Amino acid sequence: DYVAKVNINQASYEDMVNIGSIPPKLAKNIIEYRNTHGPFRALEELKEVKGIGDYRYEKLKDLFYIE
Repeated sequence: DYVAKVNINQASYEDMVNIGSIPPKLAKNIIEYRNTHGPFRALEELKEVKGIGDYRYEKLKDLFYIE
């Protein structure tokens, strides 16, 4: 099933949780990272977020885009 991509720098907590494959705690971590470090410049930066390793990154990178 197709999931619409969300802009990682604009997505709200609700947007991320509604995607379905992002648990609430992880959505919170992504937003906290964004608030602390500023906008994501590359999707690879997701690996810097607490709770995201290589395996999870591979699953998440197709859910987001950056513009």
